[in-house]
Amino acid sequence: MPSTVDTNLARTRIQSLFRYLAELQKLKTPPKVQLKAYSWQLRLADVPDLNEVTRGEILPPTEDGEVLGDDYILKVRKPEDESGAANKLFEQFLELWQTMERESEKVELMLGEGQILWNAPQGGVDHPLLLQTLSLEFDPAVPEFTVRETDREPFLYSPLMRWCDVDEPSISEARAELQEAACHPLGGPETTEFLRKLQEKLWSDGKFIDEPSGNERAAKTVKVIRDPILYLGTRSLGFSQAIDAYLDAIPKLETFPHSLLRVVGIETPSKKQGEASDLLMTMPSNPEQERVARRLEESSCVLVQGPPGTGKTHTIANLVGHLLAQGKSILVTSHASKALRVVRDMVIPELRPLCVSVLDQEQESRRQLEQAVKGIVARFTTSDIDELDKLAQTYYDRRKDLETRLAEAQKELLEARHDEYRELIVGDDGIHPARAAKLVAKGMGTHDWIPGPVENEAPLPLTTEEFEELYQLNREVPAALEEDLETSLPALEDLLTEGDFRKLLTKREELQDADPDFGRDYWERDDQTLEKLASLREAAERVAVSVAEEGRDWALECMRVGRLGGTHQETWEDLVRAIESSAKSISANEAKVLSTGAEVKSDTPVPILLRTANEILEHLKAQKDIGWLELEVKRRHWKTFLSSAIVNGSSPKTVDDIAAVVSYLEIKAERDALKTRWERQMVPKGAPAFDQMGEQPEQVCLQYCQPMRDALDWERKVWAPFHETLKSAGLRWEAIEEKVAANPSLYGDFLRIREAIDWQLKPALKAREAALELKSIDTKIREQEQKLMGFTGGEAGSILEKLRTATANLDVEEYARAWNWMSQLYSLQETVERRNELLGQIEAVAPHWAEALRAHDEPHNEAAPPGDVDKAWKHIQWSQQLAQRHKVHFDELQQEILRLKTQLRTATAHYVENKTWANQLRRTGVRQQQALVGWLDLMRKIGSGKGKRAPRLKAMAREKLADCRDAVPVWIMPLSRLAESYHPGESMFDVVILDEASQCDVTGLLAFALGKEVLVVGDHEQVSPEAVGLSFAAIEAMIEEFLAGIPNRELYDGRTSVYDLARQSFGGTIRLLEHFRCVEEIIAFSNHLCYQGEIQPLREGTQVLIKPPTVPYRVPEATYEKKVNKIEAQTIAALVVAACEQPEYEGVSMGVISLVGEEQALAVERLLTKHLELTE
Repeated sequence: MPSTVDTNLARTRIQSLFRYLAELQKLKTPPKVQLKAYSWQLRLADVPDLNEVTRGEILPPTEDGEVLGDDYILKVRKPEDESGAANKLFEQFLELWQTMERESEKVELMLGEGQILWNAPQGGVDHPLLLQTLSLEFDPAVPEFTVRETDREPFLYSPLMRWCDVDEPSISEARAELQEAACHPLGGPETTEFLRKLQEKLWSDGKFIDEPSGNERAAKTVKVIRDPILYLGTRSLGFSQAIDAYLDAIPKLETFPHSLLRVVGIETPSKKQGEASDLLMTMPSNPEQERVARRLEESSCVLVQGPPGTGKTHTIANLVGHLLAQGKSILVTSHASKALRVVRDMVIPELRPLCVSVLDQEQESRRQLEQAVKGIVARFTTSDIDELDKLAQTYYDRRKDLETRLAEAQKELLEARHDEYRELIVGDDGIHPARAAKLVAKGMGTHDWIPGPVENEAPLPLTTEEFEELYQLNREVPAALEEDLETSLPALEDLLTEGDFRKLLTKREELQDADPDFGRDYWERDDQTLEKLASLREAAERVAVSVAEEGRDWALECMRVGRLGGTHQETWEDLVRAIESSAKSISANEAKVLSTGAEVKSDTPVPILLRTANEILEHLKAQKDIGWLELEVKRRHWKTFLSSAIVNGSSPKTVDDIAAVVSYLEIKAERDALKTRWERQMVPKGAPAFDQMGEQPEQVCLQYCQPMRDALDWERKVWAPFHETLKSAGLRWEAIEEKVAANPSLYGDFLRIREAIDWQLKPALKAREAALELKSIDTKIREQEQKLMGFTGGEAGSILEKLRTATANLDVEEYARAWNWMSQLYSLQETVERRNELLGQIEAVAPHWAEALRAHDEPHNEAAPPGDVDKAWKHIQWSQQLAQRHKVHFDELQQEILRLKTQLRTATAHYVENKTWANQLRRTGVRQQQALVGWLDLMRKIGSGKGKRAPRLKAMAREKLADCRDAVPVWIMPLSRLAESYHPGESMFDVVILDEASQCDVTGLLAFALGKEVLVVGDHEQVSPEAVGLSFAAIEAMIEEFLAGIPNRELYDGRTSVYDLARQSFGGTIRLLEHFRCVEEIIAFSNHLCYQGEIQPLREGTQVLIKPPTVPYRVPEATYEKKVNKIEAQTIAALVVAACEQPEYEGVSMGVISLVGEEQALAVERLLTKHLELTE
């Protein structure tokens, strides 16, 4: 699934599709320019002046502008005399009304004025130009028909003007002039003046006729005649205008509805899946309805198959409440009005004010809109968003509680139903309830020794061997010890043993005999710990050791000069550097000497020898030979040197040999210099003589370097931190040092420090440690006492209490006795633990049985079980489960479930109501609030809708209505009214629900353009659109021209439904299965023919009074004439009339279906109209 959509490709394909729809609409509905093309028409001039006919009176407005006049155009009442002109006129309107009821999606009543009469080159024209839509109301109680104008403004018939070769700019200008003039087809001079100017501007060679004679004939020039006429027009203009509006909007749109994208073959990204929301069904729902709601959360395109009678309208109304609670706006539309007539009424009353139906009756639609606006305005003045949210949350919480209780009750009922036949289960074994009851009765007195209750269906918690072991172990534990054994015992390792307690008290006595007050005045505070004191003692020992012992005066000297610093310290630092430098130099030369065995055997001082060796080395490096002349004449001392030097057992000859001799001599020189310094500086201070240090004395000297450095830095690194440590521990060194006499020797300060540590500090630390250790012992004793108190609570007689008392009293003997008793308890611990382990397994499923064993109650006080454990366990299980099953009352449980369901729906309705109104108040801004109130005020001023101010006020009201429309979240209207009311690309609903989609041709895709999410409801097994009168050659040409790249483009032939397109594009279909309308015998044929028997009839045949459900009846000697079978029509009408007279049919609605054409249906309708009261 792609994460994004190719917008350019989508725009191109959708534009092509809607261009095709525009051309298809033109092909389906060519402009009518002849009145004779309409099936019904009536010139107002031909309406007779009769008592049964009343014309609406138009009066001028009063001086203050109040609108007066009647709110109707014409009323026709049924006369008593059925033979006169009045009855003929009434029957005309009756036929008109019946046609409009049947074909409301196709036709509408129009008022025309400004008739254009012209023999145009392209054909004759005889059609009014200025039009007004009308509504026809029927009151069967009078009976009377009333013709009223709708709230829609008068308009010019643009297709007629185009037919008459008027260009688009002129048409637009004429529309603007009409809006400015605000005239009405039945208006006075202002209408006459408008039509006259229009004729002069568009057809200057034509003629305007204000008062026609009725004998006017078409000529070669245009005649514009004032002759108002009523006619039954076709609903077609809205579709063309809406499609054109969307085509204009497409280039500017950046996003398109997923439904349209899928139709044109573009994959759409999946919805982001969050946590599933609650299903807020305000009316009874079934699983299929809930699946539809869930699918809408998962997908933007949902397809529902609704076979006949499966509650499609109920489903839609239920979804409306669910979606409203989510704050969504909703459009419910359909091919025909009849599918929508009861949708609003099925919405719960609390939400009905937010729903407006725009159907056939304009007055009813206006009344609903006024109700919605008044309801919203009233909520603004009486409700608060926060209060509504709080109420919604209250009902939400109640819903959750009711859902939980309902689920529990339903589960209980289901289990109770099953319990009548379901086996009783014990572990993995089952038994029929009847057999179990017999065995229970038989086992009374033998197997009923296990006390209940026990866990239902649980298997026997132990094996037979484990039960025998348990009873044996239980016998080994004396009942007298149960109380102590049942109490929680501390772990033995957490308590002082008898020996430890004795040692602890002995140590305590020893510590009390010591002097804990020694050095008390040395301390500034008493917050020391044993760990801290031990650390101090170790630090003091290190400081004492660092003060040099006898024979280490060199260290004391370093400590002294290190304290003095300056040149005193530099002398010793220089010694350290000299030792390290000599050792490094000797080490560098040593490898060469060792590898060659170089040495010089001569008494000549080393510096002279070294100078001679370097002379020879330089000579050789200059690549000069050492000849006889050099050795015997020029440098005789070289000869002496070479004869005393040995390299690898012989005299040196090469540069490398001499270099090795140089290394040997350099080592000798370094050691001689180091020896001189060592003997002068270190040996007097107690260091060993240089010659006593072995073959490599410099390495021994090197070992003194770090101690010397440490001694030089003793003041900073040892003494200062130690002094600070003492201070931080609360010790006053000055007080300690005062106790030691001054030492006048050179190193007296250091020796005094050592003496103070040995004779004052260490004993003070030991005394303080003794005090703390004594305190620690007392703390241990007290902690043990408190620990034991936590187990006993001070309860007398308990072994732990005795142990606690001995601890508190420091009573060693009593402690020993209590400890021995404790030891005996712990000797039983393994036995008790095993017994308790087995008892725990029993306790999990049979707590009273375990309790009886612990209490050693009869018969559970013996070393073996009282009987067959397996049989006894089944006995208690069966008897208990049987008793529980007998407690369930089915009727009460069913009533409880019904009550909970009712309460749940009520709570859901209240939740949805408050949540929806809260969302509504948030959605309605200040501009919309002002528009709502303004629209109501304007409608009150308009009144009947007549007078000079009425058109202007109506125009203002329509402007306000555009803002009001967004404030109403639910609109219900057929596609024809939808096309007139909304322009795709400008308006967008959150959810569009298209009902009866299988009867809607591809122009219904217009609804897809209005919805972010689309729910298509239909049934491909039912009637599909008919492309009557269309040229399929023209359609094929348009398909080739416009639908390249559109999937299954061959199916856009006018006979494919929107439902079919959705089946191809949307994916999985959800089929409604529960059939509410017919008894099984009626729906069975369709069920098996079309739905594989999946439809579930819910209507009980036993509750239907009229039987049988189906009656086959053949009309003999029937013949067809002009598609009408008169005898059959008379028979059907006679049967219906007869049924209406029978009491069994009281309150029953009846329908007549003709399978061969509407002519037969109309024949039956005329007969029924003639022989039945209109109220029937």
